[in-house]
Amino acid sequence: MDVDKRMSAAGAYDHPWIQKQWEKEEKNLTIPAEVPGNIMEFMNSVNFKKTTLTFLASRIPEDQIENLRKAFIKIDKNGDGVLSKQELTEGVSEVPGCNIKEEDWDLVIQLMDTNNNGNIDYTEFIAG
Repeated sequence: MDVDKRMSAAGAYDHPWIQKQWEKEEKNLTIPAEVPGNIMEFMNSVNFKKTTLTFLASRIPEDQIENLRKAFIKIDKNGDGVLSKQELTEGVSEVPGCNIKEEDWDLVIQLMDTNNNGNIDYTEFIAG
């Protein structure tokens, strides 16, 4: 109850119990093979289309995008709910056949980051 004694979100995520559960549920999860291609398609979209896709992504029922939710969780290594450039590039690059070049990742982040906060949040990931 005392906020000063409460564990931080990062501390909770690093707790052995949470990590054990993560190992059990998420460690062997594979990121869908279509993720890199979808990101490349998203990069080529016009701003209106990106905005529309982001809006629609926020309205899709969770049960219809469960695999993407799990992929987001797997890529989000520190569990903070957003993907840094490093997390996104490392996670998506693990997908066999990923054809996103190293020099394109800055553009990927720029185009997917529709709220310009420097990270990719869940809705932006789903839209991408």
